[in-house]
Amino acid sequence: MDAPMRPDEMRIVIRASDAPVNDARPIPASVFKKAFTTILGALKVADAELHAKRYRSEFFISHLAMGSNVFGVFEQRRSAEPSLSPSIDFFKQSAGAVYRSEYDKVRGITKVANSIIKVGEAITEEYPCEAHFNGESIPLDGFFS
Repeated sequence: MDAPMRPDEMRIVIRASDAPVNDARPIPASVFKKAFTTILGALKVADAELHAKRYRSEFFISHLAMGSNVFGVFEQRRSAEPSLSPSIDFFKQSAGAVYRSEYDKVRGITKVANSIIKVGEAITEEYPCEAHFNGESIPLDGFFS
């Protein structure tokens, strides 16, 4: 995770629960697939909540290495409209509100809240995840379920 991050990027670290903090041992493909699929799904739900269909973003892999336990996703907005907020930032704010038990902040965005619950259900105790954003990180684990 040494490479600088874009402001519209998130990186997910999946680590065995018994692993040291800087451990980069490979993880099972099924664990990666489940985490990636649910997190990408949550980003798409956040995007749909924020933007009309014609302005929805596309998400691209920004960071992925052989034998790594980290993947990155960045958002490419379809419009240069400055008033459009990044979906990754909206996901960060929503997940952060849940993590800090500020449930009133996500009460009106049921689909986004449900997608965050799905992320929590997909992440196992044996392989918890941590989402890194530009300047902030949020543990993604069973707490969200």
